Amino acid sequence: MTDSDKITFFVRSLGCKTNQYEKDVIAAQLSEAGLEQVFVEDADIYVLNTCAVTAEASRKSRQMLRRMRRKSPEAIAVVMGCESELSDLDEWADLCIGTTGRNLIVKEVLKLLEERGRDLSSIS
Repeated sequence: MTDSDKITFFVRSLGCKTNQYEKDVIAAQLSEAGLEQVFVEDADIYVLNTCAVTAEASRKSRQMLRRMRRKSPEAIAVVMGCESELSDLDEWADLCIGTTGRNLIVKEVLKLLEERGRDLSSIS
């Protein structure tokens, strides 16, 4: 498999320490599934763990999602966290999972990749 065949992901977390922990868990799950973590926003998949604790955190969550979508419109955008339950982020995201669907991220991301015609034979 060449570098260009690798499916990459980027995880960004805003807000509390719980979100930071969840970011690490999600990154580990996606890596274990065979995807490659990159630390830039031009990945095939980006996961944004949002926060709505303050108005500023809420604003930053929406702003970050819009920025990521504009920068990489073809990437799969996954939104999780409390802001995704309180705001209508569906127009900017391919998948909104809130705070309770974290365990479904890998399954749903792989499903979206397959729907988009990506070859998944090299990942678990």
